Amino acid sequence: MTSTQQKIERLAGMTSRELREAYAELFGETTRSGNWRWLFRRCAWRVQALTVRELKGRYIEAFGEPTRSGHKDYLVKRIAWRLQVLAEGDITERALRRAQELANDANLRIRAPTGRRGCRPAGVGHLDEPPLAPISSTIARPMASLVSM
Repeated sequence: MTSTQQKIERLAGMTSRELREAYAELFGETTRSGNWRWLFRRCAWRVQALTVRELKGRYIEAFGEPTRSGHKDYLVKRIAWRLQVLAEGDITERALRRAQELANDANLRIRAPTGRRGCRPAGVGHLDEPPLAPISSTIARPMASLVSM
């Protein structure tokens, strides 16, 4: 286990007050936030100084499977989230049931929409609409400078 991972795990075991103190040390400024998750994530981002290759290794350790992502911030967030889940526990059963209820009640599309929203295919319109004609300023006219030559 590397020192960076040990630091992040140490952060995961801290209280909000301790995280505020760690935040002040890491960032050089104080914060009034009492939000544990926000403080943890900010401190974990600051602590990390790993390369993408090292982060991919940590991702395998945390999740047990490799990632295709090479986005450093994404990997840091996912690893920090996983350590937080391991430290605090996952979402409650009640929240999970509610999320499943919302997903079941969602008005899901069966077919993807055709074309862009608000656009009609060519030739489709109301019968009382005149056919589209170019705006008068868009009609090609010879340029005065070319004509006078």
